[in-house]
Amino acid sequence: MKKILALILVCVLVLALMAGCKPKPVTLGPANSSSDSGDNSNPGGSDKPNVANKPTDYAESYTLCAEIRDALDVLMNEINDKHNEAHPYGDPENTEGADWTFMLFSLELAFTASFTEDDEALQAVKIAFEFFGGTDIVIEHPAKNHYEVLYTANSGSKMKMVALFDPNSGGLSYTGYTDGVAESLYEFIPIGGNQFAFQTRSERAIIEYKDGEILSFVYTSITADDAYYTSADSIFGKGSAANQKWVDGKGADGYGDYYTYDGKTLVMYVTPWSGERFMVEIPK
Repeated sequence: MKKILALILVCVLVLALMAGCKPKPVTLGPANSSSDSGDNSNPGGSDKPNVANKPTDYAESYTLCAEIRDALDVLMNEINDKHNEAHPYGDPENTEGADWTFMLFSLELAFTASFTEDDEALQAVKIAFEFFGGTDIVIEHPAKNHYEVLYTANSGSKMKMVALFDPNSGGLSYTGYTDGVAESLYEFIPIGGNQFAFQTRSERAIIEYKDGEILSFVYTSITADDAYYTSADSIFGKGSAANQKWVDGKGADGYGDYYTYDGKTLVMYVTPWSGERFMVEIPK
């Protein structure tokens, strides 16, 4: 039975990896207030936002997170592809050199897609990790909505993955460690009003999403010269901390990339792979 479950999980992981599980500020409004409950079954202890079909477990939260991220990717591709047809490579307003293709992307997060309260299915994840070359794999489930995977990478490094689900908000938090040092962060938190906060080590965003459509968003990424966001910056269980100021409080010039979309116009402050930073406004 475990082998069958593992085969299913491998297929899910492969599909997730193939699917790819970034002035006019957009006013998205305040988030809901929150309070920590301290309940062990709710490690986040966050607020209860008004979210249709709120995720009820980690896998559902991951699915919604990936769905929104994919919708963002589609929107950015559609707008930029149309724009770049009129402004081909070499044009000062061409955006092909921008790194928006990998906005809010995490390869590691895809490996957590099937985390579950079902211990038998959770242990089957071990076989899936073996398929991808991990050794000395240990799957732990220390508390409800709390999952950990420890393994040795091909390089010999000791890896640890910690994933949490907050049933109050429907959000998730992921931290990846290499030899005891936290090197990966990914948080996805529904904050009410069809708005969703995202945070990685170098990015923050609030996306308004409803019925399969991105209605608006604000997104920033910090440069390599800045300190990365860490667990000390976590909004897991503190959804009210995520608002527009949390995303873009330093202003457009304070970030490597700064994008806003109000449903009609995409504004991009872009730091390309080469060349000078520039700003462009693109109608949908």
